[in-house]
Amino acid sequence: MKSIQLSHSELRDVVKSYDKERADYSVPMNIDPDLAAVDRASATEAREINTLLHLLHEGGVGSIGHDKRAGWVRIMFENFNSIGIGTQGWKMDRLNHLIKQLKIDIVSGCETNLDWRQQSDDMIDLLAPTQAKRGIVAHNTTGDFLHRNQRGGTMISAIGRLCDTVSSTDGIRQDPTNLGRWCWIQLGNDDIRTYVVSAYVPCKPGRNSAGETVWEQQQCYFQSIGDFRDPDVIMMEGPSHSDTVMAVCWP
Repeated sequence: MKSIQLSHSELRDVVKSYDKERADYSVPMNIDPDLAAVDRASATEAREINTLLHLLHEGGVGSIGHDKRAGWVRIMFENFNSIGIGTQGWKMDRLNHLIKQLKIDIVSGCETNLDWRQQSDDMIDLLAPTQAKRGIVAHNTTGDFLHRNQRGGTMISAIGRLCDTVSSTDGIRQDPTNLGRWCWIQLGNDDIRTYVVSAYVPCKPGRNSAGETVWEQQQCYFQSIGDFRDPDVIMMEGPSHSDTVMAVCWP
């Protein structure tokens, strides 16, 4: 049997003839950009964003459409009130469903309520299966294990293509006290950098508290190093021994 050898031009002709037989084949066209159409689309996009920002600034809430324009970044924040690993598995399933349905680019939240040292996979591993992720889960690691369901904690992660913009050096950070009060990711490496922060300011517990609330965890730690201010004050003003100024997103 003779071997068949085709030239580049013959191969190209075969591929072209196959494409033309497909029902969805269309002849490529050289389309010059319509600058007026681009301006109209840009104006529409700006108007929609400004309307949404005005709604949010006025304290409004509402639903969000599933469609997302090219170039938009969609950020999700949620107070999980426990992510439910091992107890309420539907929460993680629901979160991943929303990430896919709404095309979420950054997931953030507070009150994961888990001592991740006692969990083989952290939350970033469980997020958005099959998609790229770059993020961090922060929680209180200043003491020994108390309970698996540890109160508090924060998390943040980029999802999908946005991971390519997360700085490879120092692009993912958390609260240096190791209390898990906040964490952030940095987008961009050059002159323009954007920081997205997930933070949790604790509320003062009632008199009948069992001593394991986020407030009490932080109060115990700061008093042990000589800072007797309330944890929410320390969160907003910074530790007394530091000149660091921190911007915080109040959940």
